[in-house]
Amino acid sequence: MRLQPFFPNAEVISYQGRFPIQLEVPRNSTLTSGEVQRILKLSSWDLDPNNNVENFEGGRSVLIRRDNHSDSELTGLQISGMGYKPIGYHKHISTIGDEPFIPPSNANFISLVPGTLMSTEIFANGQLVRTRPDYRPLGAYLTEELKTKLANTNTMSALGFSNFTVPRVEAYGRYLGDDLKNSEGQFGFAVFSAPDPKEERAGFAFPKILLSKDYRGRLISELLMDFAKLSKTFVVPLSIGLRELHDKGFSHQQMHMSNFYLMQGKPFITDWATLNKLSDNREDNITNRVFDVKRVPDDLTAKLFPSAFPSLSENTDGIDLVVKQYAMQAYAGEGFKFNPIMVGQRAISAKGRKNISDIDGMVQWMKDLGLEGFSQFYTKGSSLLATHLLDEALSNVASPESKNSKSKTGRNELCPCGSGKKYKRCCGN
Repeated sequence: MRLQPFFPNAEVISYQGRFPIQLEVPRNSTLTSGEVQRILKLSSWDLDPNNNVENFEGGRSVLIRRDNHSDSELTGLQISGMGYKPIGYHKHISTIGDEPFIPPSNANFISLVPGTLMSTEIFANGQLVRTRPDYRPLGAYLTEELKTKLANTNTMSALGFSNFTVPRVEAYGRYLGDDLKNSEGQFGFAVFSAPDPKEERAGFAFPKILLSKDYRGRLISELLMDFAKLSKTFVVPLSIGLRELHDKGFSHQQMHMSNFYLMQGKPFITDWATLNKLSDNREDNITNRVFDVKRVPDDLTAKLFPSAFPSLSENTDGIDLVVKQYAMQAYAGEGFKFNPIMVGQRAISAKGRKNISDIDGMVQWMKDLGLEGFSQFYTKGSSLLATHLLDEALSNVASPESKNSKSKTGRNELCPCGSGKKYKRCCGN
């Protein structure tokens, strides 16, 4: 049995293992012959991955080390879609246990995933559209799912981004047996360049770094400061990378903590299955930009923080604001000073109501930056906000009592937001 290759000029290799497969190696692949042989044996389960790989990644990937590869950073290979390692879920936090990696099957993976996990949110024609697949094979990819993932990764790789890194498609394959297919076609797997197998994605690296410090007997303020500072190291470079992605006309739509590594301060974004081409509708585009930017701060403050510190989980609003400020300031770029008070007031005015969501506020902020053709409200180099605002906000979150000790702005004094108006006619109104 020989399948038509997905892409032209790919080398096609058939292999009979425990599961017969067809491997397709693109012409521009950097795989060595030894790496190809190892991939054939692992993906066909001629070699048991439980004893022959360096690490496991996510639910359906293994990581192996390359053969003396010249790339000093991407020294690994990720084989994704050749089996499954059971994942545990607790309050939307995923953990990989010690259970064995098992072969792919036609069982429904989605039935094992709780709630809205595996959902993609996109704003289209003025409406929020949330999609979640009904079926995904356990440990493998559907034909069209695999083709989309490969094509999107190739599109991103070809654009040559400077603020983040994209994996290369090194190979892909499909299972030839009747038990690993559906009406759409044969199930498949993909091989991507990857960091060294000992590296961890942000969703696993962040809590490990945070909890490496013993906070017993320490002040809550110290814990909050450490959390905010660590969040900044992840959020700032990712936001800079997302700005570059968006400005080239795309959004990711599923930019969570398990979809990127942080390598020497630069994001390596791994999964492009949900890539979205921004449209001609600038309102939709602004909102989809916001979805990308706010997703990781939400992961950090609404999921990882309560999971790490359950006793503090009831009040995360302050730390959420600080982390989102870091993301928004980085996204805006040098010279633009983010003022949450002014943005909130403008969002309230635009919406015509006092109760606005964080999405409303962030949408207004992006419009004020002049993105997607909206009239720019901020000017580069303006002093709408003192540069120390974020550090001051951190101090206020860490020590709420400090807010009460600060002198209040008089109604006839100039508003501290920098608008040039009196306080009573601006933020004090």
